[in-house]
Amino acid sequence: MDASGRLGLTGRVLLRHRRDLHGDSLDLIEDHLRQLVSAYDGIRRDARGLRADAERGRRSPELLAGLAVERSGLADRLRTLQGIAAAAITASEWQSPSFAHSGRSNAGTCTGAVRPHVDDYRRDRHPDAAAFEVEYLAAYVDPVAGLDLRALVTSCGMSAFATIVGFLQMEGKIDGPVVLGASTYHECRDLLRAMVPDDALVEAPEHPPDALPSAILRHRPAAVFLDSVGNAPGTLVADLPGVVRAIEEAGRPSYLVLDNTALTCTVQPFRLVRHRRQVRLIVFESLTKYAQFGLDRVTGGAIVAEGSDAEDLDRYREHLGTNIADATVHAIPRPNRPALERRLLRIERNALVLARRINEAAGRAGGGVVVGAHHPHSRTTRRSRSREHFGSAGGGSPSGSGRASIGRRSTIGSSTSLSKKRGGGTSRSSGAPASVSTRPASTPRRPRPGSAAPSCECPRVSNTPLRSRRWPACSRRRSPRSPRRS
Repeated sequence: MDASGRLGLTGRVLLRHRRDLHGDSLDLIEDHLRQLVSAYDGIRRDARGLRADAERGRRSPELLAGLAVERSGLADRLRTLQGIAAAAITASEWQSPSFAHSGRSNAGTCTGAVRPHVDDYRRDRHPDAAAFEVEYLAAYVDPVAGLDLRALVTSCGMSAFATIVGFLQMEGKIDGPVVLGASTYHECRDLLRAMVPDDALVEAPEHPPDALPSAILRHRPAAVFLDSVGNAPGTLVADLPGVVRAIEEAGRPSYLVLDNTALTCTVQPFRLVRHRRQVRLIVFESLTKYAQFGLDRVTGGAIVAEGSDAEDLDRYREHLGTNIADATVHAIPRPNRPALERRLLRIERNALVLARRINEAAGRAGGGVVVGAHHPHSRTTRRSRSREHFGSAGGGSPSGSGRASIGRRSTIGSSTSLSKKRGGGTSRSSGAPASVSTRPASTPRRPRPGSAAPSCECPRVSNTPLRSRRWPACSRRRSPRSPRRS
């Protein structure tokens, strides 16, 4: 469902709960919803017009410059509307909704569906997040036979990590050595250094590829913490299949905590552990990065875990106060894997073109960039691709040449690396692929980068359109001059 459809559904659900809401407030929200639907439809019309201009116009630098300016304006309008729409969608809700009342309900559109000590405090959990979690899991995480996977969203990437660490520490899971990838995001690394005694923390480099597996076999850790693409100069890539095998061979049950922000849905690490007995995998990522398609509106994080681990993480998310806010959920674009993979392919293509042109200008002398086969971990990614296909189950290639790339049955190392502080704030994405290393480089301040939804009647949860004379379902008329994009 697109933005206009979700706004229309919100209006119809509000009408259904008219007797539970103040009339004047309801009219105010409805006015805002109608204006937002009109604004989104306007952006759609303008975008189709730009596409028609691009298809009919004579290709020239002037046409490209004009389209770029118009496209930038549309993107900024869309970014602005995303925040306003999120506020309007949740305008009738309460942070502490009542589960019973003698007068007027204080539960908004969730009246009659609030469960005491479960979701009667939105800091703990709420149906908006539950619905997003179901969509996130379906879109971005491939199902793995034998694993009961669940997604949990948090207020930012660092709060996802803090929830995981809190669970492991307070449940006594870290009862032995801890192996930490040397290129792990610095804020996560600082937390672990403060939490784990010096004599129990082993920091191992990602290069050469056998360094991490050797450290695991030598120390037999209770937990291993890694970034799928290292957040340090060189964008080193851990040999994940080798790490998983080493944990299994060490013969000790161990948690592998993987920050997958840099590779997001293009890599599916749970495929690596489906037949493993000793490895308990927890994956997290920042939703402030790729998942927002460049909007950079709000902070957010996501955790994916299995079975009882997911249930415990849900409980610790509640107690640690790391849940995502309801309005924040609606400021993040709904999960859309085909669109995200196309965007990542475009970023990779542009980064490779830029790197090669820098090399050409530099004459490969003095600095420049290390690209492709010359990157220290190019061999690792090729070897991983040929042995363990745990990338996204798509097909194709950005260049059409048939080479493996992100989101195309590839493994780590053929996706993109980014450089931006986790949790929001200043965005500074480099867009460089994991197989591209800039040189010289300073230490980057990088980005950081479940269960079915409750049967609440909230517009964010219900899948059944509520018919209304005043809120008809939004129709998406396609311009005859704009063919359907495959």
